[in-house]
Amino acid sequence: MTTLLGAHQVAASAPGFLEPYDVVTAVEGLAGLEINDYRAAPAASPPVRRADEAWEPPPATDLVRGTPHTAGDGVVAVLGLNRLDAVEQAARHGRTTVVLVTGAPQELAPLARLTLAQLTGPLRRAFPAHAWPDVHVLCDETGEIARAAGVPAVSDETEVAVRVSGGRIVARAEGFAACQAVASG
Repeated sequence: MTTLLGAHQVAASAPGFLEPYDVVTAVEGLAGLEINDYRAAPAASPPVRRADEAWEPPPATDLVRGTPHTAGDGVVAVLGLNRLDAVEQAARHGRTTVVLVTGAPQELAPLARLTLAQLTGPLRRAFPAHAWPDVHVLCDETGEIARAAGVPAVSDETEVAVRVSGGRIVARAEGFAACQAVASG
């Protein structure tokens, strides 16, 4: 992704400077490269509480795919913009829906959408949809999706994760490393 995003930015800022076939060759070489993908689990995580609550999120657009989001089983991570690194903790364990929240939605939500558009544009052009990770990203300016997940108030430091199974929230955790706790539990 770094190679593709960098190539996209160079092509936009200096047309003709980059040879497209060189980028293709570089990405082909990266495809066979073994990467050390180890990431240590957090030293401590919050307790995972059992739950039995309805999961009925309002309609939203999946910003990765640019399509209406379809709720399904997996982890739903409600994350403030300062906690987005927690996405990886959940995504390593299967289907993950990331709900972006912020304490300043009028100011920061458009910037979050712009950043996602810059990331997903090259992704959509470079890879077929079946090769994308099972990560769905929703931007929740109104807080409705967060409330549906049982999160009454949000900030840029919010980290709440719930596990959904059969249309019901069956587990939840709040605080630092909540995504890791729910996803691995």
